[in-house]
Amino acid sequence: MGLPSLSPDGGAPAGRLRDSHLLLLGLLTVGILAALLGANLLLNGTTVTVEARLSLLVALVLVAAVPRSLPRTLIADDDQIRWKQPFQPPRTIARSDVIAVAYLSSAASGSPRFYFVGRDDKALLWIDRFSQEQMAWFAAYLGITMRSVNVAPMKSATADQVANANALTGARRGWAAAMGVCLLGGVGLTVALDAIALSYRDTMADYGRAPLCAQPASNPRACRFDTPALVTGFTAKGDAELRFPSPVPTLKHQTTSVGLLATPDPAFSTGDTVQVEVFDGYLMAINGARTTTYGTLASNSSPWLVVAAVGLFVIVPAIALVILLKAPASWLRPRSASA
Repeated sequence: MGLPSLSPDGGAPAGRLRDSHLLLLGLLTVGILAALLGANLLLNGTTVTVEARLSLLVALVLVAAVPRSLPRTLIADDDQIRWKQPFQPPRTIARSDVIAVAYLSSAASGSPRFYFVGRDDKALLWIDRFSQEQMAWFAAYLGITMRSVNVAPMKSATADQVANANALTGARRGWAAAMGVCLLGGVGLTVALDAIALSYRDTMADYGRAPLCAQPASNPRACRFDTPALVTGFTAKGDAELRFPSPVPTLKHQTTSVGLLATPDPAFSTGDTVQVEVFDGYLMAINGARTTTYGTLASNSSPWLVVAAVGLFVIVPAIALVILLKAPASWLRPRSASA
């Protein structure tokens, strides 16, 4: 059959097929975000649950669509045929080993339908995502025939060798890429945790130096504001529910709840008035007993939090990355390759 005037990917070098749907993915993303924005405006931003569900829907649709939209490329040069898929190492076969391109008419939906036929009349390399017209063009470029078959062929010995080599390379590269992403994420997470720990450490240091005061200061860290509050009840967890008689400048609401780490002195029950220590928007003590908020600030300001984050999120991925890049091939050889 005659060759088209242009290659199937719109003017690419001869002997190349490319399948990509990034434009469709972009349009899909814009459409979903527009629908999300419209729903948000319709709800006037008041229904957080619906917004969260719509956001999750967007994430799920994109996760499902991205792998199908990324480009896949089939290239032939003078010596080799190269098949590149997203997130996988290129698979190559010798051009001299190929005698035909076959189309499996009985292939299930979503399964590869085309394969290169080796000299032993078995499958060398499976291909998907291209049309019959495109593969016929590619076969014509290679100077071989394209045939239709109804029964899936056996793998050739050459294909097994290629698959083993690709599996070994793919295992190393795939895990190295994963560990690299984990390492970058771990560094970012460690920096974020370090910033949080430093902020809490500063808060606790200022709290330790601040005196008690009966009136709130303009600087929320200048003093520990001691103010009365009414105990209106207790939650199922045992936290005290409080209502302040007047707004407290550093608190967003006049009603709140908080747990205790120790027994207050004096003890209180529902309907009692207690003295609450407020510092920088945190409830630090009730009737002299430390609150769970104080305990959270104290634990998050510990330097051991950063040490643990560095060890778990940075050192472990870094060691794994070095092993993957420098380890002998026998460490990473798949079972099918060593069998």
